[in-house]
Amino acid sequence: MNVRKSLQFENLFQIFNVFLHSFLSNSKIQDSESFLKSRLSDASDAEFNNTNPVNYYGTCKLMAEQALKQSNCRHSIVRTAIIYDYPQHIKRSNIFRWIHNSLSDNQQIKQANDQYRTPTFVDDLAIVLLKISILEKEGIWHYAGNEKMSVYEFGVKIAEHFNLDKKLIQPVSSADLNQIARRPAKTYLNSNYANRELGLPPHNISQGFDVIKARID
Repeated sequence: MNVRKSLQFENLFQIFNVFLHSFLSNSKIQDSESFLKSRLSDASDAEFNNTNPVNYYGTCKLMAEQALKQSNCRHSIVRTAIIYDYPQHIKRSNIFRWIHNSLSDNQQIKQANDQYRTPTFVDDLAIVLLKISILEKEGIWHYAGNEKMSVYEFGVKIAEHFNLDKKLIQPVSSADLNQIARRPAKTYLNSNYANRELGLPPHNISQGFDVIKARID
């Protein structure tokens, strides 16, 4: 099945992508970009690694996973990290749009230089979730981008790609941000299993930004 070239699947993808944006915009979670985000461990990697929640949100997600595993339901659990896009038809922001808009308005912002992630393009995640559902794949899946970077470095890449002033981004430690909930230092997700089984490698950061740029220009 060639998922990316299937017209029927592309139509489903458009519908699901709208749903995904809607979910993100209406989420009650502190971080609006967090859809299925793995905050389970300080060093999340492969699907079989031990979990170690660092905050209440992560603990709740782990409890939900455990309840699902103990049920008699067929299920799939998909973990991802720092989803990015520039949704134009929803009110609530996400990390990409917040950084982009702040820099566009010449506002100085602070970004953690000690929180590391594997940013995930929302289109890639939407396609993966659809394929898992259509093919009725079960189990735990990690799916995220292949590039590891700090949240600060992610902001700098946004500035560079969209011709914005990266000097407006101040690198700070997590302690300096005074975030309500503790964040994991590292959320690296190894997507090798999903890439191999599903045949859907993610866009790199530059490619994802190119798609977003075409949408908002």
